[in-house]
Order: sequence, then structure tokens, then C-alpha cells
Amino acid sequence: MQEHTYRKGNKKAIVHCVIESQYTINNLKFREPVCTHILEQNIWVKPDFYSTKVVHSPGFITLVHPQITNKQEYKEQLRKVMHTIKINDNDPVIKKWKQDKDVMEEEEEGTQVPPFHLETSTRKWGRIQTKVLTVHCSKEDANYLKYVLAEAGAKQKLPKGIFVPTGIHLMEGKEVMTQLLQEQQEFLDNVTSLHLGGIHYTEMNEKGKTNESLRSLLMRCEGVKAIEPTNQTMNTGQWIMVIDKKQITQVTEYISENL
Repeated sequence: MQEHTYRKGNKKAIVHCVIESQYTINNLKFREPVCTHILEQNIWVKPDFYSTKVVHSPGFITLVHPQITNKQEYKEQLRKVMHTIKINDNDPVIKKWKQDKDVMEEEEEGTQVPPFHLETSTRKWGRIQTKVLTVHCSKEDANYLKYVLAEAGAKQKLPKGIFVPTGIHLMEGKEVMTQLLQEQQEFLDNVTSLHLGGIHYTEMNEKGKTNESLRSLLMRCEGVKAIEPTNQTMNTGQWIMVIDKKQITQVTEYISENL
């Protein structure tokens, strides 16, 4: 158990425990009488992904839809990209991480990527408030992941979106943070979703006779921002397209002509 006292005097107690159950964490906390109790007592129940008492965020990602984006697929895309990023072993951040983790150079080919996950969260800066996709990891990996993600962004290798490192306002100025969050809110205001059905995962992603996948064909249409799998993609071939609101007519016509 830990107790934190914030600068304004507010206190928070963190209790780590192991729960053995056939239910998921969400099923547990939304079942009665647990749900009523935690609401009345102002208790937050969160899973501990990294067997650590402190979870940090190396940054967040903008110009992606934080609710529609398939987080698991996007995480794997980010992992593959980060694995290819060449890092400077003499950089203090890299040296400290490898020393703390006791990492050997020959252990793994390519850049090592520690565990992380993505969550939808709200970012507020002054009068601006918007939703973004936040990267979470253990405290000991936060600076290292921030370095690798920032390198991937600088080399324009991210599959989509812009990585915004934690503390960017200290490095680039408050105006930069304001602009990034304004751009994210404008992006969310200007996109909508379109549902596709009956398209198998391999059909969407594998190249056909024209040596082009259906995904790349659809992404060539102006106005299409992203094509995201859903939890029904494998069963019924359901997909969600993120498209520009102003070009919805063009997109639907393009789909009709090419599907």
C-alpha cells in the first residue's frame, strides 16, 4: 500500500492486490455490490499491466481517432516500427535504460521495445480540451519509449498520427502544445465513420491480381483517413472507415465503383 500527498494537500492511497476470478476486471467493477461501493467511496479500479506500482505516460498520439482506432492493431504496428528504429547507444537515456534493465547488446536483433498499451484519454490545456490516444508503460520504461517513439516520429515512420512527447511544452513552448491540441480537435470535428461489412481480414490486406490490396485501393480515395478492424472483423468482416465529413459523397461513390 502507498499513500501520495499532492501539492494542494489532497491524498490518494494506492492498494495493490491480486484478485482471482473468472470475470474480467470490467465485469468485476461494474457488478453489484462492487459498482455501488466504489462509486460511493470514490475508488478507482485499474489493472496493473506491468507488475509495478507506478505507470507513466511517455506521451500521446494525435491525428488519429482515439475511439475508432483499433488499439491492439495500432499497438502492434507501432511495435514493428519501433523495432526498426536505430538508436544511439551513447545517449544518456538509452545508456541508463540498458543499465537499469541489464540489457545485453546481443540479446535481440533490432531495437528492443518494452511492454506498453494505448488508452483513450482527455487532454486539457488552458481552454482547450480534446481526446487523444495516450501511451502508457511502466515508469522505468517511460523515458526510453519516449525516445524511441520520438525518433520514429522524427523519421516519419509512424504508421499514422503524430507522437507528442510528455513535457513538449517545456522544450518547444506552450504555444506548440496549444496548436497540437487544436489540430487534434479540428481533426475530430471534421471526420466521421462509415461501416463496411462482409470483407474478410485477408481479403482487406492481401494483394490480389492487380498486386494491390483492397485496403491500399480504398486508402487511395481522397477523404479516407483510416480503415480500422472491429471485434467482429474475424467473424463477419466488419470494418470502420474514418473519412472526411466533407467528402462522404465522393467516398461512398468510390466504394460503390470499386467493391
